[in-house]
Amino acid sequence: MIEQIANSIICWSIIALALYCYQQLFHQYLMLNQAEANNSSEHSQHEFTSILIGALPLLGLLGTIVGLLECFAGIASQGANSQLMSSGISDALLTTQLGLVCAVPGWLLQSWVRAQVQAKDRLQAENTVINSDNKASNAQNKPTIATTKNDAANTDYSAVEAA
Repeated sequence: MIEQIANSIICWSIIALALYCYQQLFHQYLMLNQAEANNSSEHSQHEFTSILIGALPLLGLLGTIVGLLECFAGIASQGANSQLMSSGISDALLTTQLGLVCAVPGWLLQSWVRAQVQAKDRLQAENTVINSDNKASNAQNKPTIATTKNDAANTDYSAVEAA
């Protein structure tokens, strides 16, 4: 099986793409702990990673088609040989399996990272609302500063004395 993977360019493509996707997901997870605000480039990076993860099983399907075509080409040139057919079908199914084995954990990791991002965004939104409510209530409790002599005579200093 290792030899089949090592000899297949499609298997190498699946593995390389899966490693890149996992690296991007890990990077997105690490960025959750940073104090940076979410911006459009982070959102586009999430979408790009999502597309690449979705391409993994499609590459597996491409490998299946290529393997079956090689199997049928061998049958056409050498006749129906059970060893040739089983080898070709084995190669074909290996790429499908590899694509799915790499894609399913990627989808799971991606949904977990998205849930973490949404929880962080929700927490930031709640903190923003609480902070703005606190600022509004603090602004209502502050005494007005007299700007003219008439304002100084009319200013209610009971709020200042109470504080």
